[in-house]
Amino acid sequence: MSVLGWTEDLSVGVELLDGHHKRLFELLGDLYAAVQAGGSETAVGQVLDELVSYTEYHFQEEEKMLEAAGFANLENHRKVHKVLTGQVIRMRDDYKMDPRMVYAAELFQFLNGWLVNHIKVEDFSYRPVLVKG
Repeated sequence: MSVLGWTEDLSVGVELLDGHHKRLFELLGDLYAAVQAGGSETAVGQVLDELVSYTEYHFQEEEKMLEAAGFANLENHRKVHKVLTGQVIRMRDDYKMDPRMVYAAELFQFLNGWLVNHIKVEDFSYRPVLVKG
């Protein structure tokens, strides 16, 4: 099991948002490292807390940019963000309630998958609006 990292083919063409995406991948790496090192439940829980917090921050900032740019599909994009945020919060809460409820392999597979898929499908759809020229 390994954690994917940010690569240039994931660039949405907006430096700020690419930086946010890189940070999300760093947090996944931190989470992976904490679990692999046999980190305490507290340490893993703290990384999950930070992942939730940063995900919420990123989505809010992205939505502000899209609103300012007049992105036509903004409401649907917000709905997708809400679903993804809810999934990450549930995983964090499940882990905190009982770490045995969350299997590391499934957690990383899900988080890597949703991040890469969200960028390549949902976020790439707004590139024409935010990236001019």
